[in-house]
Amino acid sequence: MNEKNHQLLALLQADQREQERAADAAPQDGPAPLSFSQQQLWYLHQLEPQQTAYNLTRAFRLRGVLDRAALQAAFEALVARHASLRTRFAEQDGVACQEVLPAVALPLQLSDLRDLRHLAADAQEAQLAAAIEAATRHVFDLSRAPLLFVHLLQLGEQEHVLIMGMHHIVSDAWSNPIVARDLQQAYAQALAGQAPALPPLALQYPDHARVQRARCQGDWLRQELDHWQARLGREVPPLNLPVERGNSTDAQEGAGYSLVLEASLAARLRQFCQQERCTPFVAMLAAWQVALRHCCGQDDFAVGIPQAGRNRPELQEMVGFFVTTQVMRARLDPGMSLRALCRQVRSDTLEAMAHAELPFELLLERYPAERGLPRHPLFQTLFGLQVVEGSGTLDLPGLQASTLEIPLNAAKFDLALDVKIIRGQVNLRLEYRRALFRESSIASIAAVYLCVLEQLASAADTAIGELALLGRAEQAMLQAWSANPQAHEAGNVLALIEAQVQAHPKRSALRVPHTGQALDYGQLNGRANALAQWLIAQGVTRDQRVGVCMERSKEMVLALLAIMKAGAAYVPMDPDHPPQRLRYFIEDSRTSLLLTHAAARGQLPEVPACRIVDVATLADLPPADNPGLEIHPEQLAYVIYTSGSTGQPKGAANRHGSLHNRLAWMQ
Repeated sequence: MNEKNHQLLALLQADQREQERAADAAPQDGPAPLSFSQQQLWYLHQLEPQQTAYNLTRAFRLRGVLDRAALQAAFEALVARHASLRTRFAEQDGVACQEVLPAVALPLQLSDLRDLRHLAADAQEAQLAAAIEAATRHVFDLSRAPLLFVHLLQLGEQEHVLIMGMHHIVSDAWSNPIVARDLQQAYAQALAGQAPALPPLALQYPDHARVQRARCQGDWLRQELDHWQARLGREVPPLNLPVERGNSTDAQEGAGYSLVLEASLAARLRQFCQQERCTPFVAMLAAWQVALRHCCGQDDFAVGIPQAGRNRPELQEMVGFFVTTQVMRARLDPGMSLRALCRQVRSDTLEAMAHAELPFELLLERYPAERGLPRHPLFQTLFGLQVVEGSGTLDLPGLQASTLEIPLNAAKFDLALDVKIIRGQVNLRLEYRRALFRESSIASIAAVYLCVLEQLASAADTAIGELALLGRAEQAMLQAWSANPQAHEAGNVLALIEAQVQAHPKRSALRVPHTGQALDYGQLNGRANALAQWLIAQGVTRDQRVGVCMERSKEMVLALLAIMKAGAAYVPMDPDHPPQRLRYFIEDSRTSLLLTHAAARGQLPEVPACRIVDVATLADLPPADNPGLEIHPEQLAYVIYTSGSTGQPKGAANRHGSLHNRLAWMQ
């Protein structure tokens, strides 16, 4: 069979598959199953019925003569066209389902705020902001349709604010332009004295849910899951975001930080994209990966990417919750140029698009969350980009409309970057959890991102590891922090201990009260030297991490001293930690040798790349002389991990010079 025949056969097979899917998607009556995305929100709502994190609220300022009756008729036409806006959710025999009602009432709630005109402009805006804020906290009852509300605030005879909100279970961001176009068409019809009549949809959202459920099973599901697991790996390293103690005690409370890209920078980025034949999504995501690398100190992590989920033509004009999340693993090399990274991201994006139909919820089943850790099992940050056609607002005939920014009350993720491109203007919005970040910290992350974008547009062949990403203010701050007016003489702790050995070898150096163990300086130094010489014989080198997992004992102190004497850095690990946490310490610190004793050996997991040695097997080592290795002040002394109470534990590395400086200051 020649190449043309192969292509013809492929087209015929694809056409046959489309016909089969169309037949499966034929409209059906009666209760329907939930889509996988809806099912997740349904479960979350059952756990916390009062939450408002999944409210989709928009507000528009309308200037001109508004026909309320025409607006009411336009909304009624919108609800009549989209079954999702007439849907209620319930349980049948313990299983969640959705039911489309033939008709629902959607009252247009009017609030007369014309009395505010006697107030100062700032006070008027404050009152308006409070009214919008109250609307965003609307609590939906999923068992009652419509999951849509419309508030109209009258500020003057020819000035209104229109607020409409939907629950995410029936809509998504990609539905917003559809809603705007339908309302515009129906409002124009009503103004012309016609009964609004929008074109009917071939299918409705419940039909999509049925098709999705039928498709996501068997060989196809297994193949897609295998593909994604092969792309992501069996374990995805968590992103250690630079979290801090924020300004809120509510773990879900969110806030937003918005800015607009300068027009000149946006134009140069468009030119770069044209040269590289890539979309703005590729360039903006690549820059976000570099910014995260700088802020988090990681080359390997994952980013969540919202995907429209509308892979079939008949879904393009439908209001509903189609958006899903894809996971893209960032593997950055400091020697890689920004241009090369963009090409890598472009390749990863094309690969992801070819496997975009797998529901994210099914992928999560292969990556269960680790118990006790509050982080997402696959990613901690989200990146989304949307190119908005038209003005991006609600253009109703005879009215001038502008979109009002809605305050963020709840954050779904620790940190998310949302990019909207409207008529060439690039709008950035960083959404974050206020319990984890202060606004000043988010502003710093935004500044780093802008710096990466600037260098991508002007010096794309620069290696990632050579980018200058600190502004003058940050550089000055680091210089100020580094200044130490109370200087101490250079030295190292090992030299101080060895000087005590020479001066007072029989003086008591160590006593463990709960065990009665005691050592004088001569004994301490001789035994530590013996273990250090053994470590050197095992091939331990300068700055190598050597783990120590022991109860408090003389063996633990000897191990810490011996590791530093051998030129290596110790990594202390608490034997009371669960095995999963200890495994993370070993793998994250790249510990290839770990010293322990019988009291802690049972807690340690088996890690293939790490050799575990019980120091009891080395008890017969004879005392030895000092190894005599030169210890440089910049040499690594130890790596100690934080508690991880605000996220993943982080390894803090300390140098010998810093350790000596700290102890000298304490004297």
